[in-house]
Amino acid sequence: MNNEFEEARASNGEDYDMTRDIVTALNSMVDSCIPQQDLSECCIYKVPNLLRNVKPEAYTPQLISIGPLHHGDAKLEIMKREKLICFREFKENKLSDERIMDLVNIIRNKEKNIRQYYSKNFNEIGSRDFIEMILLDAVFIIEFIKESNDVDGPKNLEPWMMCDIKEDLKLLENQLPFFIIEEIYDEVNRARQEIPSIPFLSLAAFHFGKIAFSEV
Repeated sequence: MNNEFEEARASNGEDYDMTRDIVTALNSMVDSCIPQQDLSECCIYKVPNLLRNVKPEAYTPQLISIGPLHHGDAKLEIMKREKLICFREFKENKLSDERIMDLVNIIRNKEKNIRQYYSKNFNEIGSRDFIEMILLDAVFIIEFIKESNDVDGPKNLEPWMMCDIKEDLKLLENQLPFFIIEEIYDEVNRARQEIPSIPFLSLAAFHFGKIAFSEV
């Protein structure tokens, strides 16, 4: 009888040890798991491969990257220079370093919110690089749309670039949250005392309204 009791207790002990080990292992896996991006405000997604594989060029920027989803793509780096030229001329038009710092702070204060608009975490892009990227991209979009609505069009871009840029700016994966572009646009207009000015939504609607979407 005593032997049977000892065997039962030993068996229960082994069961307990295995149960404890399973719980410990699960806790370890859970602790090491990177939290999923909060999707409550997400509206900028990667296109599912099921769609992309049908016609990749219909969903992938061909000339310019906007936002983090295609940031760092080597074949799109040619436009980094154009963004910097655009930013230089943007800055030279009645914007001091202090005003540029104001724009940086607008983005910095909204960085967490901006990141939540994307379906993917971009922890590999540090805060400094992220803010710089958003500012350069937002300025390029604003200036491109404004100059495209002028008779002569953007003065620093080759004519062959225009169509590709227009198409790239329509792509789902190639977007910035609209609110941050609008805030920068409004702040710049206040700094330049360009009041009253055309609301950016109206400017963008006019710009894209006169461009036919490509067949995909």
